[in-house]
Amino acid sequence: MVKSLVKLKIGLALGGGGARGLAHIGALKVLAQTGISPDYIAGTSIGAIIGAWLALGKPLDELESLCLSFDRSKAWRQFVDIGNPRYSFLAGKKVKKFVQSIFGRKQFKDCQIPLAIVATDLANGQEVIIRQGSLTRAVLASIAIPGLFPPVQVDRSYLVDGGSTNITPASVVSQLGAQVIIAMDLSVQPSAHFTAKPTLFTTLMQSYTIIREQSVKYQLSRVKEKNHQLIMVRPVFNDIVDTFQFDQTAEFIKLGEEAMRRRLPIIKRALAKPAKI
Repeated sequence: MVKSLVKLKIGLALGGGGARGLAHIGALKVLAQTGISPDYIAGTSIGAIIGAWLALGKPLDELESLCLSFDRSKAWRQFVDIGNPRYSFLAGKKVKKFVQSIFGRKQFKDCQIPLAIVATDLANGQEVIIRQGSLTRAVLASIAIPGLFPPVQVDRSYLVDGGSTNITPASVVSQLGAQVIIAMDLSVQPSAHFTAKPTLFTTLMQSYTIIREQSVKYQLSRVKEKNHQLIMVRPVFNDIVDTFQFDQTAEFIKLGEEAMRRRLPIIKRALAKPAKI
């Protein structure tokens, strides 16, 4: 192998985590201020929304302003519509309208940065990496939390939340060609206790968190086997599990900024190393 001055390819993996995903905005602001831009992006769940926004070249400050305009009440009005209990808790029509308002008819081919969005095939449990077609449909598939939202039909498959198979998609940007991977992991360590008796919602979210923790460990082991430079960025959420806690948007953004600043020295050292060709 010969050392070269060729720029290392940077992959950005944006994980899922509901409202906690707004931490992505703070982390991306820090990267932008430092002059670090990704060559590849992969997103799961809310990471798919923010990843698609970034890949299209849309301004981060517009996304921040949009998210800061939400509080818990507005979030419930904007996103919650009771569905047919035979299929899902929520109908998903309001969420679809919201995602369409952001991406409209945009396609993957319109992205300025190569993008992959992760979903899960409900029939066989396999990870589905979407790289073409409608951004709106891909995002809706990636955020379709099982039971909460109805599955999204893509061709002959029914797809659900990418977090079921790859909640922090570092392995996906590795496949795209990234040599240095910056992975935003929004996982919350399963709580040993609750301050109040668990509700139906917190029980479901806590159980889902436990399952996703195992997925994260497996997927990251795949990346490490390939000897890529992997930098994990983990905001500290203090056991926040409420997917709809949009009343803490500013706090989540701040936590994302703090987490990325803690990892900046490691990222800069990784990028300073010469590529090998």
